[in-house]
Amino acid sequence: MNAAVISSYAYIKENVNYGSLFQYFALESFFKKNGIDSFWIKYEFSPKNDLKSKIKHVVFYKFEKEKKIILNAFQSFCSKYLSLSDNSYTDSSLSCDKISADFFVTGSDQVWGGELGANYLTFVTDGRMKVSFSASFGSNEICVEKANKIYPWLKEFDFISVREKSGIVICNKMGLKAIRIIDPTLLIDSSLYPSKITRQNYWFCYFLNKGKEENGIFSSISELAKKQKKSVFYPKCLQPQDQCKKFFFGLSLDPESWIGMYSNTEYVFSNTFHGIVFAIIFKKPFTCFLQNGKTRRQNERLLDLLEHFGLEERIFNGRDVYISKQIDWKKVNLIISQDRINANDFLHSIQERVLNKGNYNEY
Repeated sequence: MNAAVISSYAYIKENVNYGSLFQYFALESFFKKNGIDSFWIKYEFSPKNDLKSKIKHVVFYKFEKEKKIILNAFQSFCSKYLSLSDNSYTDSSLSCDKISADFFVTGSDQVWGGELGANYLTFVTDGRMKVSFSASFGSNEICVEKANKIYPWLKEFDFISVREKSGIVICNKMGLKAIRIIDPTLLIDSSLYPSKITRQNYWFCYFLNKGKEENGIFSSISELAKKQKKSVFYPKCLQPQDQCKKFFFGLSLDPESWIGMYSNTEYVFSNTFHGIVFAIIFKKPFTCFLQNGKTRRQNERLLDLLEHFGLEERIFNGRDVYISKQIDWKKVNLIISQDRINANDFLHSIQERVLNKGNYNEY
């Protein structure tokens, strides 16, 4: 049995986002463990040739050059560890006619944060099964206009699972049934993630959407690290306006090295969903920082994650960047075990439905 997955491939072609890459790695690993061969559909956006993009490449030349090196490392990782579709597709060429799969999947991550038809499997028009696996809307509510647009697409799904509790509410308001499935990165053991370990005695920072207000936080982390004789590292190439570089050591991290930093760090500081997820996966103490300004809506998924594991106390309180209280990892592991049971049950239901509907492999 095989599955074709559309997710964030287009996104990681242009953006350095380790979480987007590893959520698919985990999903493919989880499927394989359950007897499903899956592949990532190489769906790509049309290249940007507008004036704004050209100016950005000139102004941030050094950043864009280094970013390209890391993005090439992302593609090397895909070639080495992941199954990809033979062909690449754009909006105009994406069609289920030439894609051989028993069923189609969208997810995980914020695939439903926008209104891109491909992420709602609108290109699957031949009656084959449509499934969402841990899809996220990226916020706790959507506007009426968006609901009206995506409802005809979602009602064609055979199975809907969402990552956050708010996603269930959104679907229910449209009269659609949905269940919650945790992010796939949490469905596989930490030992399955390929890693490179080269450092000892350090703290790791992973921040996105940073602003000037974070300078005070970074300064506090840096001062505390010096007192405790720790080095603080962060991955470069996340965004041009890098506020971390004044205080920490920036590293050009390929995907395996990024995992290696989590595997061997003594503490994690992050304001991102997957930044905190991987701290949980590798059982590292952490402080979670909420985002401000235009990206505040990103906090919904962070708060949902921490509430799910009973770890709300790990949120930065405005004073202490370092939290000395130990995490009850036994409790966390019990929750993850139940999450995996739920995900297995969900996947087995899909497999049974596929077998009952027949085989669609031959075209």
